[in-house]
Amino acid sequence: MLLGITLVTFVLIEASPGDPALVRSGLKGIAADNRALLGLDRPLPKRYLEWLTHSARLDFGRSLTDGRWVRSRIAEALPTTALLAFAALFVGFASALVLGVWSALHRHTRRATLLDGALALLYGTPAMATALLLLRLGAPYGSVGFAPVVCLALPSLVTLTRHQHTALVEVLGADYLRTARAKGASEWTVLIRHALRNALFPTVTVVSNQLPVLLSGSILIEQVFGLHGMGQLAFDALAARDYPLLMGIASVSAVITLLAVQATELCYALIDPRLRKAAP
Repeated sequence: MLLGITLVTFVLIEASPGDPALVRSGLKGIAADNRALLGLDRPLPKRYLEWLTHSARLDFGRSLTDGRWVRSRIAEALPTTALLAFAALFVGFASALVLGVWSALHRHTRRATLLDGALALLYGTPAMATALLLLRLGAPYGSVGFAPVVCLALPSLVTLTRHQHTALVEVLGADYLRTARAKGASEWTVLIRHALRNALFPTVTVVSNQLPVLLSGSILIEQVFGLHGMGQLAFDALAARDYPLLMGIASVSAVITLLAVQATELCYALIDPRLRKAAP
């Protein structure tokens, strides 16, 4: 899968408008010489195979803009974006868990309707508007400051809340919950031990899908708050047509996404111990 992602990314980058040699030189007469110097005059399949061979050793080449190693630039930017994305994911998931359970238990009430309206309003509000409002109010910001984390977490919070609400509503009418109550289990035990455990499965699946959304959303958030992370780095690389840097960023982002999918499988086993027993 990773091979397919890198191949598609490489082709899309090559097919995008703009010439890095021209961007670097600024003169058409020098651009041809720069293309040969940068190796851009060679056939596309040959360049991809060379890139693939080197990237297997974590050698993504040098940046076309400043000549630094791509892995060094990514290593500098990755901690900021990773901290921001995982903080936003935690805030979104924890808040959605509480709101989703509350709205499911109070469905068909005026308060639940008001919550649905507020979530719809939050989901429809552009992240740029939220960010500018928080800046106007003087909210603290930094790599894990209040403002950037909230701006990045809001779309995930709304999505996860709706999934948690729907999943729990479906589970609350199950026969095994009535059986648990008939055996004398308290409502709290029925909710936490039986209903919520089974309702978490679809929500955890959506959580793993939110990570690439957060990584892509960090481009705007880092621009607004002046954070030097992967989003800012990707924006600069795209503006300069820095192909090696763009491929390095895309590859690292793909690996993080695939690891998140694998982590989801581990979360399933933590939620339901029966899955661990059923594993070979």
